Amino acid sequence: MSTFPGIFGWVPPITARTNGVIGDTFLGVPRLINSSGVAVGGWAIDGRNNPIAPFVNKQAGLMANLKNSKPDTLVMNPTTGAKLAIELDTKVRYDLRSETFAEVFFSGFEMMTPAGRVEVLLEPACPSDKWVLTKAKSWVYGYPDRPFRPTSLKGNIMIESYDHNRSRFAVTCAGYFYTTNPAATAVGTVTP
Repeated sequence: MSTFPGIFGWVPPITARTNGVIGDTFLGVPRLINSSGVAVGGWAIDGRNNPIAPFVNKQAGLMANLKNSKPDTLVMNPTTGAKLAIELDTKVRYDLRSETFAEVFFSGFEMMTPAGRVEVLLEPACPSDKWVLTKAKSWVYGYPDRPFRPTSLKGNIMIESYDHNRSRFAVTCAGYFYTTNPAATAVGTVTP
């Protein structure tokens, strides 16, 4: 089974860098000392043992200086988000709309930064020692022709099993999660 790299593969945190340099090759693209910096590996900031808000603001201001990199979304674990909400003296809302057409809602709040308004989304899957500041539309889930297809080589959704008295239905999701602009994403490391 193969999987696609997640956000931290595209934009490694500061703990995976030496003096700010990633120092590897990712999907055939070198990310070494002589590479194009944030254009190939995004931003990383170390905010451990410090308040979260000043580091988010600093990073948002730096990103806003680059064309097409102005952030609009901050994703963090709810425990980290609670700390930020206390720092900003704000309340969590449960009616922030998603970027898709589905009527899905996220819990979060809004934060004003040097780059403008940023929606803070609280996501339990985000590690509690990281936050991701990004331009949401720079991330894409692409797929070859259709994202879901039958698992069977014959193209059937039902998997034949003649040695058991049961049927199994299986679908495969084939796709690739990637960014069209690594410079539009920053990963912050914080103390959980």
